[in-house]
Amino acid sequence: MARTEQNNSSQSGVTVCHTSKGRQSSLILLAKAIVYVRGKWGQLVKCRALLDSASQGHFVTRHLVQQLHLRKFMAQIPVQGINEVTKTIHYAASMEI
Repeated sequence: MARTEQNNSSQSGVTVCHTSKGRQSSLILLAKAIVYVRGKWGQLVKCRALLDSASQGHFVTRHLVQQLHLRKFMAQIPVQGINEVTKTIHYAASMEI
């Protein structure tokens, strides 16, 4: 969620994006959506979200947490990614989408 805009309207949509170069033997498409998240004082901020139905975690940028003035708390959560690389999440926050 790199780009955000302040907005109080209630429009929504889903877009599926894909780019490729050359031949591929398998294809994975992930959808994105425009969502509104609620800040500390109730303001709604428009954000782009990547939708991955197979994911077990939800991630936001530190910038978004700061922009929304949300409280973050310390956490030690291991997250395993591509090639079984494990990274640790050091902070978590709660938000309303």
